[in-house]
Amino acid sequence: MGIVWGRRRVGKTALLQHYARDLSAVFHTGAGRPAAAELAAISRGAVEVLGNTMRDIEARPFTDWEDVFETLAAAARNRRILLVLDELPALEESSPGLPGVIRAVWDRISSQSKLKVLFCGSAVRTMEAMQEERAPLYGRLDLSLLLHPFSPHEAALMLPSLRPGQRALVWGLVGGMPLYLRWWDQNASIRSNLSRLACAPGRWLPVWRQATRRYAAHGENPPT
Repeated sequence: MGIVWGRRRVGKTALLQHYARDLSAVFHTGAGRPAAAELAAISRGAVEVLGNTMRDIEARPFTDWEDVFETLAAAARNRRILLVLDELPALEESSPGLPGVIRAVWDRISSQSKLKVLFCGSAVRTMEAMQEERAPLYGRLDLSLLLHPFSPHEAALMLPSLRPGQRALVWGLVGGMPLYLRWWDQNASIRSNLSRLACAPGRWLPVWRQATRRYAAHGENPPT
């Protein structure tokens, strides 16, 4: 088992999707739904991976989280299967004690199966707490990966059409979040980008104060 965590939009899900692109993988993202709805959703996601080798998962969906892990572990006795539980804290809201259930099942099945499990989440403090000594999964995690936003030189690789000074300014405005950098239109002006992305209610980027400071530092007025 492993755990991947970091701020929202830092690229956790994209990284895991890239990692799993050539694997038999079941992805499930917790959405704070009732437990029955979460189990129904992960059952639908497991159909392609399980096929008809174990049971008709469409006719007999998972009944609880123990069933999820036991069924996937049985299917993974002779082949590798990856289970990704994204936004694990949201799953725990509807299934209190979920980490304890996972621990109990994992201790029983892990030595008999090639099942790999990755937990992912944006609630940084909650994900950190899962790794503490008294937490149910303590000592059972083989990977702990905290994702950070891109540094300036890493962010620059996403802005190849801009001059070095422009790349630095964009990084100062939106930071190193990959999604924000991808939204940046390299063929448009800084003013146009900020007007589109940040300078109206409901727009995408929470950087209005940053943008105002940067424009002031360059002796310009922010876009209206």
